[in-house]
Amino acid sequence: AIGNIAVALRGLERYGEAISAIRESAAIYRETRDQEGEAGALRSLGETLYELGMYDEAATALRDSAAIFSPIGDRYKEGISLMGLGETLQQLGRNDEAITALQKSAAIFHETGDRSIEGFALTILGISLRQVGRFEEAITSYQNAAVIFRDTGDDGNERIALGNLEATQVTQQKHRGR
Repeated sequence: AIGNIAVALRGLERYGEAISAIRESAAIYRETRDQEGEAGALRSLGETLYELGMYDEAATALRDSAAIFSPIGDRYKEGISLMGLGETLQQLGRNDEAITALQKSAAIFHETGDRSIEGFALTILGISLRQVGRFEEAITSYQNAAVIFRDTGDDGNERIALGNLEATQVTQQKHRGR
């Protein structure tokens, strides 16, 4: 019930109250040894903190969420938490850590056959790779994402992946010219 209240509070943009409710929910799940509930609450907390630009705290919550989902075997939710962690670490400029989280996330979605979400993870991964100058890897990441989106009929995200691909190729050419 507390989790539902937190969702409603987020929808009303009452973020402080939502954060308190989510933290309370996570504590209750922890006390009752409901690992899946705790991990889900921590992921929700991370997403809320991310929306508010509280990236350090968001990264901690998302990392903790993934660490709980992993041993209980919920690969999909672990992948979602890792993808959120990767995005959050990008915001903090911690691209090497972001790359690691996003590579794990993409691998999980590839393994589970969640192709569309694998495409999102690969697109976000490409951004981090481009930011650290690993252009060839970024290009491969965007190419793979574009193929996935094409195969799944997601024209909008295919165009985004291709646009990122083109921007990366242009940036790579500029760096070669230096």
